Amino acid sequence: MASWLRGLPPWILPVVSSRVLLFLSVAVGLIAWPVREAPFGVRSLGTPSKISAFPDWVWLDGWVRWDSAWYFSVAKSGYYFDPGIESNVAFFPLYPLVVRAVSAPFSLMLDEPRAFYAAAIVVSLVAFFVGAKYLHALSEKILDPQAAARVSWFFCLAPWSLFFGAAYSESLYFALAVCAISEAIDRRFVRASIFAALAALCRSVGLVVAVAVALEFFLRRPFSARPKEVLALSLPVVALLSHMAYLGVVVGDPVAFLHVQDAPLWGRTPGLPPILDTLALVDDESIPLDTRVALSLAPLGVLATLLLSLVAFARVRPSLGLFGVLSMATVLSAGSWDSTGRYTCVVFPAFLALAALVRRSMIVALISSVSTLLLLYNAFGFSHWRQPF
Repeated sequence: MASWLRGLPPWILPVVSSRVLLFLSVAVGLIAWPVREAPFGVRSLGTPSKISAFPDWVWLDGWVRWDSAWYFSVAKSGYYFDPGIESNVAFFPLYPLVVRAVSAPFSLMLDEPRAFYAAAIVVSLVAFFVGAKYLHALSEKILDPQAAARVSWFFCLAPWSLFFGAAYSESLYFALAVCAISEAIDRRFVRASIFAALAALCRSVGLVVAVAVALEFFLRRPFSARPKEVLALSLPVVALLSHMAYLGVVVGDPVAFLHVQDAPLWGRTPGLPPILDTLALVDDESIPLDTRVALSLAPLGVLATLLLSLVAFARVRPSLGLFGVLSMATVLSAGSWDSTGRYTCVVFPAFLALAALVRRSMIVALISSVSTLLLLYNAFGFSHWRQPF
């Protein structure tokens, strides 16, 4: 058995074991503590129970929560924008379109919403596997095999890595980002630009991938580049402008994805998150304990990811550090701690920096153990419709 495991690629064990652990723990959690109702303001999943896509399949049900319904809305009905209220223009098109295509065989067995959500989980898991493979290869190239193994474990057990198995766009965006920057490091700039363009269609902050690719280009071959490589660098901008033009035609506002952010239940306005207000909420005993814990973890996660991204810029590779720093800058400029966990979990350069800094096995084990406990805690909360900060 041990020799069989040693024969596997080093990234396989952390990827598979972390997902199995998560899916089993969420299923057990839902069996032991069934979900009775969701918080106020949660969007219906479009299924008969409104808050449960797979009530009889708990191993799947806990992964369809919160924004999953918005992706289904985009795939089913297209975009709409009602100024002043939450609208699906906040969500970029690539993930729901890919899921809709993959859902075709599932629709032979399931109704439309469930077929979409089942396909969404499959797309997320496949993208996570692909991204993890690229991440390990990139880590071996830049660091060393032992450090690359640490990167895989740190990344797969990160406190918010639960989103890589959920009906969310994080896995697809992560895979596109790591593929784009990996290809740029290997001087395959046309491929890198194509991946970056797809990333720009996957998330509203996807253009930061293109910036990292451009930096790699100008550091490596600005004067020896072929014309098609120079032209390819514009693909991410063209992709974003095309999406904006489409929104202008369909909803009458090319930047509706920005204007919708200050809707009441989202409350994101430009500026730093309210740190002092957050500290006051954490100390408020009238607020449920799990919410206070989540509010405590959010700024700590952002700070740690930002600092590690700076380390990545200085000690790992500038393009990777730039991707991390710009990603965190977008998080810190949103004026809210809401959803910061899912935004930080895709910042993979932070984990390369962590693996480069931490080499002692005892410290690696301690970090992994604490991270795993936080991951299980966050997964339980997410599956029970608690706010995933």
